[in-house]
Amino acid sequence: LLVEVAQRLKSCIRQGDTAARLGGDEFVVMLEDIDGAGDSSAQAELIAGATRQLIIAGQTAVDATGAPQHPEDMRAQLSLALDNLEAVLTAADMTLANLTRLTIQATDVDAALRHFDLLGQRLGPAGAAPPMTLLGTTRLALPGVMIELLADAAA
Repeated sequence: LLVEVAQRLKSCIRQGDTAARLGGDEFVVMLEDIDGAGDSSAQAELIAGATRQLIIAGQTAVDATGAPQHPEDMRAQLSLALDNLEAVLTAADMTLANLTRLTIQATDVDAALRHFDLLGQRLGPAGAAPPMTLLGTTRLALPGVMIELLADAAA
């Protein structure tokens, strides 16, 4: 994790600036040739913006207790999986607009494609257009679950 943070900091700073780890999880960035508070504040926003990444795995059609819902109903399962995805994003102070990638795993690709309008209904109004991948799989971990969402988000 510390290596990843260091690499991200390095990718955010200008040539001639310095990023260093002080110890533990503390880093410092030294900015050269700053013309005023506006320059340093813009650089600080860039660095802060690059450090929040959320990896969301396994959002399915389950209730709060983890029990699968809507057996054999792909549309209802996709809708509930999207609700659960949004709940995770909300808990991280993010929205669907923060999605940078969305992977959909389905036990029936054709059935999933028939209900992709739900993705448009949810992602469109949020201004979200993440790259998406639809993968067919023989089965998912929980019996009766037909669809699973995996997502990355950044803020």
